[in-house]
Amino acid sequence: MTANHLADLRTIIERLDSCGRLTRVTTEVDPKFDLAGIAAHFESKPRAVLFEKVKGYDVPVFTGLYWSRELLAQLMAQEEATLPGFVSGCIQNWQKQPVPPVMVDHGPILDGGPHPLDLSTLPIPIHAIKDGGPYFDAAVVIARDPETGVRNASIQRFMVVDKDTLHINIDAGRHLGLYLEKAKHRNESLTFSLNCGVGPGLHFAAATPAEAAPPDTDELGIASEFHGAPLELVHGRTLPVHIVANAMYALECEMIPGELGDEGPFAEVTGYYASREPRPVVPPGPTPYSRPSYPAAKYGTPLDCWEKPMCWRPCSDRFPEPAMSTLAMADVGSTMLSFKSNSNVPAGLNRRSWPPSVPFRR
Repeated sequence: MTANHLADLRTIIERLDSCGRLTRVTTEVDPKFDLAGIAAHFESKPRAVLFEKVKGYDVPVFTGLYWSRELLAQLMAQEEATLPGFVSGCIQNWQKQPVPPVMVDHGPILDGGPHPLDLSTLPIPIHAIKDGGPYFDAAVVIARDPETGVRNASIQRFMVVDKDTLHINIDAGRHLGLYLEKAKHRNESLTFSLNCGVGPGLHFAAATPAEAAPPDTDELGIASEFHGAPLELVHGRTLPVHIVANAMYALECEMIPGELGDEGPFAEVTGYYASREPRPVVPPGPTPYSRPSYPAAKYGTPLDCWEKPMCWRPCSDRFPEPAMSTLAMADVGSTMLSFKSNSNVPAGLNRRSWPPSVPFRR
């Protein structure tokens, strides 16, 4: 069974472009505030946006896949009015007859060569003026229950602290927090993969509430339902993690229970800033991955920014409109990730020792 176009962000962007649903920004855009401000201009319009030239980087940035029901319905070959029922039906089908992911020996994410881990080489945007730093807010975390091995998908926010450090906010009540607690009781670290630039099926799987996807179920099968074929995963090369074979960027990660660093502020979709608080530090894995940008590829290897445009609109005096340059509008694409270690490891907890980090491109 061959997966449909929803399984790969690159084919999604091609599909959007071919049906007139892609706006390209070809003028150079600063990832600090400008990119977010321009994206806010297009929010709720039935077109995604591809920023082709991001100041200081050779990686494009893509956003807007989920801000228009009209756009998403066309991408999924559905009527706009029936889209909610279609999404609900896919989840119900998975509950009745789940199609589990499959492990494959190789995938596009492994096609690139090794690269030094350096988050500063990726155009990770700073969205709002008071944000604590650049943020990943579209990457899908794939972790496994330390006791049962059952996989879970979630979307958490990751603040970039420096070129090899991320601090993560784990939303209350999420399975990832439960897994971290289980790892603590087992005197273990928690490993997971961070996958950027993935298809809608994975985002829907990550957003499915626990009532519909209990902790003892492998919710990655929801992505299989949307993609029309089993989701393909590859094994991490140095950590026991599962990586999305078609992701644009991915990282093998490890969290040490109790190892914390300040995360925030962050402009939330509610219109308020989340406060700066001690939250988990994610040390680096030795093998970051990214798909290669082939000379013939029209969209490069895009970095995916999702959801934040909802926060860029000014909301009373809670946070101001981001600064924004006047730029010509034309075309866009994107996806990013990263992490670091800290010596404040609680007594009795041991982190694995790795050689220097080496990223890979598709």
